[in-house]
Amino acid sequence: MFSTFDDIVFSIILVSPIAFFYTLAKKHWLDNNLSKAFWNGIIFGVLAVFFVKLIYIPIGIYLGGQIHDFLYSTREWYIILIASIGIVGFVEEGFKALGAHIVCCFNRTDGFRPTFVFMSFAGCALSFSFLENLQYYYIYGASIVLPRIIVNSVAHLAFASICGYYSSIAFNLPKSPGKTAIFLNLGLLISSILHGIFDFLITRCNGFSIISLSGLIISLISVLIFIIYEIWIEALKHDLPPEGTLLICSSCRALTVERIRFCPFCGNRIKKVDSFPTIIRETKTN
Repeated sequence: MFSTFDDIVFSIILVSPIAFFYTLAKKHWLDNNLSKAFWNGIIFGVLAVFFVKLIYIPIGIYLGGQIHDFLYSTREWYIILIASIGIVGFVEEGFKALGAHIVCCFNRTDGFRPTFVFMSFAGCALSFSFLENLQYYYIYGASIVLPRIIVNSVAHLAFASICGYYSSIAFNLPKSPGKTAIFLNLGLLISSILHGIFDFLITRCNGFSIISLSGLIISLISVLIFIIYEIWIEALKHDLPPEGTLLICSSCRALTVERIRFCPFCGNRIKKVDSFPTIIRETKTN
């Protein structure tokens, strides 16, 4: 039983990022393989949280307490920034990327599709943020965590999207181990630095009220959503089937013979047509 209204609201908002993202993606873009990528990413995101917490145990012993308590209690800004990037950023983004890469490698047919890579990273990021928010709820309470849920979820998704973008490039390069390693490490480096800077800003703004920070929060969320959207569009542009065939849009019913997976007219997913006369009759009846 929930003891306060905040707890009830918290439980709804806690799952809303996963539910909203998947509902939107499923309606417009996801086929069966992409849905599997997302839910497998959710599973490996949970495992990523588990291993991150294990890594934080010896780090916490060395620092004399929890890593986040250390960040909030330290006054020197440069120490907070270095710890945020070097510890929090690299550890959390590294394990999220590892989980998403495992999902991609397990699927030999579609695992290296740019959209498959994106959805794998998205699942890992959203389940990671879900469990992180849940942990903070039990430590700090709903009134503290509630305003941060959306920001935290969108931030994790944005950083994972950046890492996933470079991973999709690496996976689809011609056989070149050197370039593949460069792109994989570059994606991890950029996402870790941005994650660390984000944590640094959150730490430095801890003493301000949510009202005074409302403008900054809205701006930050807008920028992060823009990053996610642009990376998803890039993934769609490069998500090509092995060969061209007669296709029909599942939404606007437009026909095309281009080598694409998504409709050039409305952007929704399209499906292969097995029989041309059948689809002509189907289109007429509709």
